[in-house]
Order: sequence, then C-alpha cells, then structure tokens
Amino acid sequence: MMRAFTEQKMKRWAEQRWILDAIISSVGMEWDQPRLGYTMFPCGPDAVGDFRTVGMRTKKFNDMHREFAGAARRREAKAKAF
Repeated sequence: MMRAFTEQKMKRWAEQRWILDAIISSVGMEWDQPRLGYTMFPCGPDAVGDFRTVGMRTKKFNDMHREFAGAARRREAKAKAF
C-alpha cells in the first residue's frame, strides 16, 4: 500500500495506464524504443528466443514482470542442469 503523498504523485499514471496498455497490446512492448534489443545483448545470442517470446506474450504493462521472471526461471533451470 502506498503512502498518500506517493499516491498523489502517481495519480496521473493510474488514470492514464489504460493508454499504455492499449499501445502495448496493439503495437508491442517496443513501441517507443528497442527495449528487448538492448536488454538482450549482454545475455548473448542464445537469449534471443527467450526475449522474443517475452515480447510476444506481453499484452499489458503488468505482464512484463511476469514474463521476464518466467524467462529468467527457465534460463536458470537450464544453467543448473548444465
């Protein structure tokens, strides 16, 4: 739960979140900059599939964390198995 001061500062974000969700749903999570491109470079070429899957499965802003966390768990399981 946020403090009242923080919630007041976040009021515009909460009221206009639907716009961002609509853009991500129709255009994708890279609607304004190549997030996946510059995020995956340090992970190496074998991470391209994971990042593209995250991009395809993300339909709203709240989906990003869940999808990246799921991809990280899968990559960690592969690393431990190796």
